[in-house]
Amino acid sequence: MDLTISIVNYNTRELLRQCLSSIYSASAPMEYRVCVVDNSSPDDSGKMVMEHFPSVHLIANGSNVGFGKAHNQVIRGTDSEFILLLNPDVIVEPGSIEAMVEFMQSHGDVGILGCKLFNSDMSLQFSCRRYPCAPTIFLRGLYADAIFPGVRAFSHYTMADWDHASLAEVDWLMGSCMLIRRLALEDAGLFDENFFMYYEDVDLCIRMWRRWRVCYFPYVYMVHYHLKQSRKLMNVRQRFIHMRSACHFFRKHGLFPSRQARFQEDPMCQSVA
Repeated sequence: MDLTISIVNYNTRELLRQCLSSIYSASAPMEYRVCVVDNSSPDDSGKMVMEHFPSVHLIANGSNVGFGKAHNQVIRGTDSEFILLLNPDVIVEPGSIEAMVEFMQSHGDVGILGCKLFNSDMSLQFSCRRYPCAPTIFLRGLYADAIFPGVRAFSHYTMADWDHASLAEVDWLMGSCMLIRRLALEDAGLFDENFFMYYEDVDLCIRMWRRWRVCYFPYVYMVHYHLKQSRKLMNVRQRFIHMRSACHFFRKHGLFPSRQARFQEDPMCQSVA
């Protein structure tokens, strides 16, 4: 099987329904398997999947095990050449998946690829970013970027200072839409399950960069619904999880992370480090 699509869901039944419908409507001309890991959702998400999408392989966890650990369950249970991680609030556009897979097949040194993402209002979502440093993350946690949006450190981190129109090597890509080469994943290692949620995608990209490239592919897009509002909607528990993950990340990679390796420049691919 060429591709496994892995979706981790918690309590987003209707968004998950839209996501799965968009995958099957896109009808990618390749063999693929869709796996949904439901982290014990109280909204009957699992029941909806079984009733409306019987071809989906459903893994029903007895508790919420987190983002990375749930994706690892899928990765360990499949042997496809590529794994596409999708959030359940992503809408897949026709042609997007096969274009990403074709690019990966023709660029054997790319370990992770991400496409352009739009918010629900079709404004650009900054889905590729430069590595975070501790001071910037701390200030963003205090919403300093909303109070002082012109501070260069914030736009540098989110890559708002770049047009997102060119194929490029990037530090990291958000796990909401991430196509991964299995061979590279076996080399870099699976998600660090010490991250319950947040920063596990940054951590994976740092490890991937030791021997593989991480690239942003702007020629196709998908729509990601929730991210634009996620910081506003964070409750106390989510803020604690975010803080705990940030602490684990900076203990692991230092206060000012950087790429561990650099490749010779690809003429097709600019670097925006």
